[in-house]
Amino acid sequence: MNSLNLGEVSLGKPSSHAGYLSKANGKERNARMVAPPSTTQHRPPMFRTLLLLIGLVMGGLAFTGCSTDPRVNAIQEAVDSYQFEHPEVYRLTVEDLEEQLKDFADAKQFSLAVRASAIDPSRLDLDTLLPGGKPLELESGDGAVTDGTYLAMRNEARGELKELATAASDAATVELSIPMTLAESEGEWIAEINTAPTDDSFDAELVSKAMVRSRQWTMIAAELTTGIWKEIIFPDAGQAFFDSVEIDEIAPADSGAYNEVRAALAYPDPAQVYEAAAQAVYDDYNSKTEPIFGSITEKEFEQKMDSEAGPLSADQSGAAVIKLTTRTVDTLPANELTVDMLAANIAETTDIEVVSSDVSLSSPPGEAKSDAMKPKIDKLNKEKVVKKVKLPGSKVVQGKSSGTLVKITSKGSPDKVITFKKGSKVQLKVLVRAKKSVNVRLPPGKYTLVFGSGPDWYGGKYTYGPTGAYAKSTMTIKGYPYYHTLTINTSGGNMGSSYAPYEY
Repeated sequence: MNSLNLGEVSLGKPSSHAGYLSKANGKERNARMVAPPSTTQHRPPMFRTLLLLIGLVMGGLAFTGCSTDPRVNAIQEAVDSYQFEHPEVYRLTVEDLEEQLKDFADAKQFSLAVRASAIDPSRLDLDTLLPGGKPLELESGDGAVTDGTYLAMRNEARGELKELATAASDAATVELSIPMTLAESEGEWIAEINTAPTDDSFDAELVSKAMVRSRQWTMIAAELTTGIWKEIIFPDAGQAFFDSVEIDEIAPADSGAYNEVRAALAYPDPAQVYEAAAQAVYDDYNSKTEPIFGSITEKEFEQKMDSEAGPLSADQSGAAVIKLTTRTVDTLPANELTVDMLAANIAETTDIEVVSSDVSLSSPPGEAKSDAMKPKIDKLNKEKVVKKVKLPGSKVVQGKSSGTLVKITSKGSPDKVITFKKGSKVQLKVLVRAKKSVNVRLPPGKYTLVFGSGPDWYGGKYTYGPTGAYAKSTMTIKGYPYYHTLTINTSGGNMGSSYAPYEY
């Protein structure tokens, strides 16, 4: 059996063109033919090598360079172009070429079958392409992470998989028979292959798995999850400390494992950080003119430390080896991801482990934080905070009682404080316990009455504080010989009321 074996080439850039035509006799190619790029380093050398070095025997005629049969040259050119545009198709062979051409010696148009092999991505898996857990080498992940980084990595990973699949072709090969037509036009032969090759696209999941099995992906994952692994290196340190930690460098780990990085860190002394942060919060509380009710808790104080304290000089250094393992690629899309979306995806799907660390602290962050906060919280609670006190019996709690008699009676719950105001001036504050009575005296005039109740009592000045509920009404008090009766916590009264803000 005689055959024309047209060789193999390395992976090129696929094209979407459907037709592959050529003319013989050394003339220019037909205008419909797909011309390969002019850069010689990408031009497949199979015909030049095969014809110039080996030669082709066809029947009893041997030739080098171009065949004297223009049909052979047309076939060579068509297959050459097809091979160049579709590197996933290889081992193209026209079997029994001599016999077939003899059969069509007088034909002006006929068809031949081109035998070929092609990559079948559906028969590939990551262990075949990257045996032994070998990582994929990429370049797109180097440099700063941008919104275009993710898609660039996917595209590069897909291209690398094609090259690996070509190298491992015997493990994922499908045999093809591609029809070729030859026709003579004006004394010139034209060969055409217009059958598209098999689908060489890779499964999106396979591309994702290959992409995350790369050092570049691990570097990106480490860069986008610094907040997570800093908390592992410095447990219970808090935001004020984390804000002062600087990442000097993230580099591949000395272990050589693709999913490990070495992070060089600069960080401050925890005691210094928290002392400065606690002092800043203490000064902020002390500068306020409004009263602070109840108490200042450690949680509240720490939250203000995290939000108000600025970073300090990081004068200590260390390093940690961090392992980042992707649990699943199910949530990785085939299209682009912004930096924020990529960071969220990695944080959600990655197990992060600090393999080793030589970080050394003068004291544990949690202990340093507590030592800085506690004395300042205690001092504020003692000097600045308005504390709850025990609710007394019914009586005047602020102001002096004199003038016209006013009898105040409570018919039910809750306990209430009544503030009598003339204009903006507080004349009297009276606490009336539920179902109790109290008598007070007030100068004649028109008053605004503010009724208050609530769960906590802070004394006569602050009454029920900002957590109480308040309503207001008006009342005119006449002079001698009149007296007045005021009934509260009753239904069907003749005094209207409306909402009132808390004042003290």
